[in-house]
Amino acid sequence: MAIALINYFKIIHALHAISKYVLCTCRQRVTADFITLCNQLDIAYTANFSLNAILGEPVKVREWLLAGLPNDSLSIDNAIVVANARRWPLMIDPQGQANKWIKNLERSSNLQVL
Repeated sequence: MAIALINYFKIIHALHAISKYVLCTCRQRVTADFITLCNQLDIAYTANFSLNAILGEPVKVREWLLAGLPNDSLSIDNAIVVANARRWPLMIDPQGQANKWIKNLERSSNLQVL
């Protein structure tokens, strides 16, 4: 279920540059629709699904928070999607939070910004 939702979320991120509230509402709607589909197909699922609970590694999440990731569920879910993506993620970042987070996180790797 987590992998399927990550793919849904990638599509949402790629297509929309929208506020956190709308994105969060959209994620909740997608999750609810997915749970409905699981019920219809008689597929077992976790009632209180959370990407952080399933794919989040507490040590990594703490490292991300120390590197400047905002401490809210949407930001942590986004970081999990970024960490598990096979390709470079598109980050729509009007407030510069993702930019700051990535720079701090990769400082030890000698990240060069062009």
